[in-house]
Amino acid sequence: MLRDDHCSSGIVALTVLLFATITVAAPQIETPKVESFPGSDVKRVVLDASEAKRLDIQTAPLREEKVVRQMTVIAEVENEPAAAASDVTDTSSPAASKPAPNDGRGSAASPMDVHVLLDTNGDDDADDDVGNYDDEDDAEIWAPGDIDEVEPLRARRVTMTEGVEKASDPLYFKIRSGTQRGLAAGQRVVVKLAAPGSGTLKKVVPYSAVLYALSGDAWVYTSPEPLVFVRRQVTIEHIDQDSAILSDGPAVGTQVVTVGAAELYGAESRVKH
Repeated sequence: MLRDDHCSSGIVALTVLLFATITVAAPQIETPKVESFPGSDVKRVVLDASEAKRLDIQTAPLREEKVVRQMTVIAEVENEPAAAASDVTDTSSPAASKPAPNDGRGSAASPMDVHVLLDTNGDDDADDDVGNYDDEDDAEIWAPGDIDEVEPLRARRVTMTEGVEKASDPLYFKIRSGTQRGLAAGQRVVVKLAAPGSGTLKKVVPYSAVLYALSGDAWVYTSPEPLVFVRRQVTIEHIDQDSAILSDGPAVGTQVVTVGAAELYGAESRVKH
């Protein structure tokens, strides 16, 4: 499972891989066979086995993974109400459903919509999965003054609502008794949690597979059959370390060039229309 702590602005910072730069810097393919598609600037690049080996062309299947994006908010600590909240254990049930994704223009959980509860009832100590942490449903808590080396406190997502939760409902996270590290009601804490809409399956390719045009468009080379390569445009949602998460692209399982894409574009672009 991927966890994203980076913003999509990383794409701008890495646009040194512009097509114009690639065609100058990349080693040349000596004997490519390039075939045009009617009405398209995209071409098929066909290599022989020796040329593909010389260039060390490598491919990997486009994969699909559950992607969790993280957000950080400020919340206030509260004592758990006398009527204890129950842990979210069945996310498919209406009462335990997570807030619906928002429209992408802002978080469904503003700082004051997130609450951290201290377990004053001691009802979590018997849980079978006390030591487990789920980065979709749970949260990490830091108190003011904690340093980077301090491990965050773990808080379990709980539901306080009868019936179906709405996107506008507050989010509640409970810290188990015995692990509260001196937190007190009324204290402000930093909470890292999954952003609304996280945890969905996304198409993922290695970032090394991505080429950028001067226009900002992103492309990958696919390999529909051995030694045959075709450039396909993709839409990048965000970058997570060495992976590019796509909102649009080839089908899952499609072979994508992970090493040698620059050389393929160099061969394709040298052929006149």
